[in-house]
Amino acid sequence: KLKTRVVVDGRSMNESQSGKYIASSTPRTTSLMMHFGATPLTPNEVNRQADITGAFLKVKQYTADGSRCFVRLPADMAEYTTINGRRVELVYLLKRTLYGQPNSPFLFEQAFSEWATTEGGLVRSTVDPCLYYSPSGKLRLLQMVDDSHLRGCPKEAAAFEEAYEQKWGSKFEDAAFWLNMNITRDREGMFSLSQPAYARDLVKRFGMQDARGASTPLPPGTNVDKSQRSTSTE
Repeated sequence: KLKTRVVVDGRSMNESQSGKYIASSTPRTTSLMMHFGATPLTPNEVNRQADITGAFLKVKQYTADGSRCFVRLPADMAEYTTINGRRVELVYLLKRTLYGQPNSPFLFEQAFSEWATTEGGLVRSTVDPCLYYSPSGKLRLLQMVDDSHLRGCPKEAAAFEEAYEQKWGSKFEDAAFWLNMNITRDREGMFSLSQPAYARDLVKRFGMQDARGASTPLPPGTNVDKSQRSTSTE
């Protein structure tokens, strides 16, 4: 879907303002496998996702050195005033974080984590900071910056979703797609993840649209690693 965002060119924001540690966390591959690969946590468990609209605008502006951040508008949008007979371009004081600032994802992650572990009633994993779970263990949340995936107990999920909407202004919906992955479930409640669009892009990138298809040459579940490679001889 199309989005409109206010984006700032944050390249002029130096480290004294942004701080040294600005990277936000991303889910580990093992966390994705565990989150989606586990058997159903409860009967009739939910499979829900949400995208927090305008996430960074919900976080107060912050600089590590306490200085203030000002931005200029693009040349075709610039505004001017007159001071002492001189035409002066207006600049704007930032009160909220914006896309493009190097520390915005990190600041939002901190704000979300603080909320999730207090008002949200969840516990943050000590192994993967993107993974949260309820004290009962019947509800699990995987968070990628402003993208959320929730699975588990319907009753606990309903209470969490209500608090989430009140805080962040976004609603959960049944998940069929998350982080460029298609999500399907079988009758037993087991998840399957796929990326058909990515696969088609690879086929097109390497000019294999007209190549003859073939079934997987190895039985499903076969493990192959470097130690199994044969050594060529001359």
